[in-house]
Amino acid sequence: MANQVLIVDDDEAVLTMLYKVIRSNGIDADTASNGMKALELVSHKTYDLILLDVNMHGMDGFEVIQEIRRRKINVPIIVISGRKEDYDMLYGLDIGADDYVTKPFIPEVVKARVGMHLKLAETAQQLQEMNRQLQISVSEHIVSCLAILSASERLSMPAPFALYGGFIVTISKQPKGTTPLSSFKSALTAVSLPCRELNSIAFSIWLAPRG
Repeated sequence: MANQVLIVDDDEAVLTMLYKVIRSNGIDADTASNGMKALELVSHKTYDLILLDVNMHGMDGFEVIQEIRRRKINVPIIVISGRKEDYDMLYGLDIGADDYVTKPFIPEVVKARVGMHLKLAETAQQLQEMNRQLQISVSEHIVSCLAILSASERLSMPAPFALYGGFIVTISKQPKGTTPLSSFKSALTAVSLPCRELNSIAFSIWLAPRG
């Protein structure tokens, strides 16, 4: 699926130029001539990047950035503005913009920066998915450990701690007299694993009828 970019500028000539720059890179684009229209579009459609002017009639670009961030919309925003003062650039970046390009701009530079931010956003999404898969894998691993711990206690046999590496070593070092479940909780705290979903699983395994 092609990337989606929103271009916001109240200067029709600039809007047309930016649209051509984006489309020349094989990227789909929507346009808005004011801040209110831009907010309406982002309310109904997901964009991969926004190109945003600052000096616009009515709601200016800085106000648009603040509203987008207030809504927790995590989209890269590149400001393209005639304001060249350092404090304008710093303010725009401080309130949530990801980049700042001054007018007059070089089309090739805009194209390069758009491509860079789209790649960064794609990489961030891939990392989030990898993290999600890793959490699933860790959760499944912990459930397996719990099952082994529970079975070992029922059979009055030492649990095969060494098979599970550092996590089970942490459990095995707990003081004598602690249960596998209490050791499990302590180990979770020690390694800072977010396992709220596993609490009910842990209790259901530990409290299961003993054979």
